[in-house]
Amino acid sequence: MTGLQSTDSRIVLWPFVRGWGCGGRSSQNLSAGMTSEFNGLYLGYDPGGIGQRGSGGANGVAAIEVDGGRVISQLCCTKSAVSDVLTWCGDRIRGSSGSPVRGIGVDTLVYWGIEWKGLRGADCWLRHAYDEVKTSVVESNALYGAMSLNGMMVLQSLRQDHPRLSVTETHPKVLYYALCGRRYGGTRLNCLRNEIRQLRKEKPMPTKKIKTRKQLISSAEEDGLDEMKKWLANVMGLSSVTGDSPKNLHEWDALISAWAAWRARAANWEDLIAHEERIKPDRGHLRFPVERVEYRWPTTGERVKRVDPSEWDVAWEEQTSRARQKRRQT
Repeated sequence: MTGLQSTDSRIVLWPFVRGWGCGGRSSQNLSAGMTSEFNGLYLGYDPGGIGQRGSGGANGVAAIEVDGGRVISQLCCTKSAVSDVLTWCGDRIRGSSGSPVRGIGVDTLVYWGIEWKGLRGADCWLRHAYDEVKTSVVESNALYGAMSLNGMMVLQSLRQDHPRLSVTETHPKVLYYALCGRRYGGTRLNCLRNEIRQLRKEKPMPTKKIKTRKQLISSAEEDGLDEMKKWLANVMGLSSVTGDSPKNLHEWDALISAWAAWRARAANWEDLIAHEERIKPDRGHLRFPVERVEYRWPTTGERVKRVDPSEWDVAWEEQTSRARQKRRQT
């Protein structure tokens, strides 16, 4: 393999650096999964809408090429429509030097729940296990439409063209925290969130101050991008991140999703859907618009927590009992 073939000037090739984690510490042996069955192209997608005016869209898409147990190339882009995303992915697949497309990681719901608020066991467990960032795990029925619709349209289209494509759901914000121990977006963002939290406790609530700080959150997230890019370069075994790739959080989310799609296979990450089936073997509380999907979660990292079946059951019972109370009230 010679790397992704593209006329996009943002493609960069880096030498391999062993290990990943915070502060240069190696927290996983990346030599795992160096067999040829894991070599190939992995895609990542962060579905969004049209984005802010003049932004060029909010659909982050990425591709990495793996050879010999290491990432040899990566490419990111932001698109404004699903059709553009599919065209971009098709170009990457055709230009990947004959490497097979192995999998895709998507920051979307790869399966749906039919309980109250669209409850899924995986979401309940993530909120329970990662209490510090639980607000990042939003109930299915509270998500924006573009996240759910665009993600599923891309999955259905790619699976139709590539029936053996492996699919895993990702959650970049919680995944970043689990692997690194830092909150998504950097120090300034979290200071703003803490200020908002404190202001909401004041009486009367200073709504203007809260609004002002909310307006700064988006720019604070972008400020944290440089720190997150350096961390991800280390995770992926890259010496550095240069240029403007990834140039925004949409692309960063897509890039870590592509990396997660590879590591899920090569490092045999745990599949959260298996625990959904343990609760209800017939999966009657779930719907799968695309079959043969997974929700892989790492088993090692700075703050990674392995699934404890008893904790999973507690988290599920907490959420479903709350749902029953809501139903009685209505």
